[in-house]
Amino acid sequence: MKKRLLACFFILNLLFLTGCWDRNELNQLAFSTALGFDRNSEGDIVITAQILNPRAIAAQKNTNESSVVVVAKQGHSILETISSMSTELSREVVGTHMQTIVFGENFAKEGIAEATDFLLRYYQTSSELYFTVAKETTANEILNNLTKLENDPSAKINSSIVISQDIWAETNEIKLTELANCLASDGLSAVMTGIEMQAEKPDDSLEKLKLTQNDPLKLSGNAILKEDKLVGWLNEEESQGYNYIFGNASTSAFDLEDGVGKVSLNMKHITSKQEISCEGGTPKVTVLLEMQATIQNMDRSLDISKQETLNQLQVLAEKKLKGICMTAVTKAKAVKSDIFGFGAAIHRTDPQQWNTMKKDWNDTGFVNLPVEIEADVTIIGTDSISQIINAKKE
Repeated sequence: MKKRLLACFFILNLLFLTGCWDRNELNQLAFSTALGFDRNSEGDIVITAQILNPRAIAAQKNTNESSVVVVAKQGHSILETISSMSTELSREVVGTHMQTIVFGENFAKEGIAEATDFLLRYYQTSSELYFTVAKETTANEILNNLTKLENDPSAKINSSIVISQDIWAETNEIKLTELANCLASDGLSAVMTGIEMQAEKPDDSLEKLKLTQNDPLKLSGNAILKEDKLVGWLNEEESQGYNYIFGNASTSAFDLEDGVGKVSLNMKHITSKQEISCEGGTPKVTVLLEMQATIQNMDRSLDISKQETLNQLQVLAEKKLKGICMTAVTKAKAVKSDIFGFGAAIHRTDPQQWNTMKKDWNDTGFVNLPVEIEADVTIIGTDSISQIINAKKE
């Protein structure tokens, strides 16, 4: 009797088990690694997707097939456009492997809020997405390219952004949550890495790509947003100044020249702090930068075993660092966009004062805000190599 009751219990439980009712087989899915957003002349959204090519990935030997295929569709809404890609792929496009989002320059000028909102809500996307803006071209042009070092072009873009920010302080690693916070903030505007086409654009084949000297894609400066619209670009020096002030830089390098020769410094342990003060009811920002540096190269004779020599180099480095940072401040004020978060810092320090100035912050408050840069550079690690090595002359 007990066995019969137990059997009935298990049979009844089966009625409440639905199984994998919403499963999708792998051969029914198209895994997208990158999405590009553009807008055509009629105002429709054009979405370009890089899709992993399962045939090339599964190949046991070298193949001339690309590891990704590119599909572009246009439509009235983002979800509609992505869904319609199945008519060409015979698979459902899924974003669980997505790594990179590219906004075309014209698309970014019109505003990226709608696309960002979609990516936040879309259940398949990750908060670890990296964002870039195509410089002087479309996202479609960028994504329709192969790369030399990586099979997956989106992986190449992502690693370039991270490495360039870490060792050169030019690019800006911004992800989905950070971008959304910038768009929702009154006192902080977003900055995204720019990406452009090299002059040399190879044909769409792996063999012809191998013959080219340069990779077809190159990171180039940073895009400045005001609210959700592209309003300008930071060049290389301005991008470095932005990263120094914002605290994104961990290491970097630059040359010191005094009219006699050149010394190359490797900057590391870079820290940034913003201090808000009030003079006569007007806020003022002081940016405190501290870093250590090592001498990597000299093209003239300097006795760096003497502290006096190191002090002179430190003064030159601090002067140059201030100049680099002020170029970024000047550019941001010119396009009226607080990319440094000075407004957010004032908000944290004095909420009441911020409430009186936040309405016209970018156009008035930020533009007229006094900004001072203070730099403290310490040269360390000269070791026993204190003189330049000169070749013997016969």
